[in-house]
Amino acid sequence: MRNFFGIIAKPEPWLNILYNLISFPLGIFYFVFLLTGIVLGLSLLIIWIGIVILLFMMLIWWYLSVFERELAILFCRVKIAAMKREEDEGKSIWSKFVLHLKQPVTWKGLLFLFMKFPIGILQFVITVTLISVIGGLISAPFTYSYTDIDFGFFYISTLPLAICCCVLGIILIFPVLHLFNFISIILGQLASVLLGYESQHPEFD
Repeated sequence: MRNFFGIIAKPEPWLNILYNLISFPLGIFYFVFLLTGIVLGLSLLIIWIGIVILLFMMLIWWYLSVFERELAILFCRVKIAAMKREEDEGKSIWSKFVLHLKQPVTWKGLLFLFMKFPIGILQFVITVTLISVIGGLISAPFTYSYTDIDFGFFYISTLPLAICCCVLGIILIFPVLHLFNFISIILGQLASVLLGYESQHPEFD
């Protein structure tokens, strides 16, 4: 019971809420920017400038993947293997480039960035909906008399009902915060799979 109700005093669920909210605009940006750049590069391959554009986009999506990895470590509190091996540092630029193309995390990072769009929408919708419902329930005693509060399946029109809804809203805070923690665990595991270098003995930052 202490763990269940004590979650309200912990920073993790509030960080999860922030992560859910910022994932939406980030997902839109990644999708539009990367899709536009990659399609433009492919369409201009015939005049060689497309190669430059694609190389530039590859560089950008790598650093965006690094950024998302850091976000996942910070907000989801998950350990993720480094995205490249230290033993690759001393090699030539061409060798590094070939290894960069061969390593799965390069392409899994791109997949993660594209997945951020639908997942970010889902995170945003769930978060805003739950916050709105709980906020509406808690504020019902103060707003029912001059604001229509209609949840679809019932309508708050009396003070006793508004007080009951307020109590319900306060109670719902706790399972909802646990739900945000669960979502964070799932997202953290996804980031761990897609944004970490595959090796038998991964080094964790």
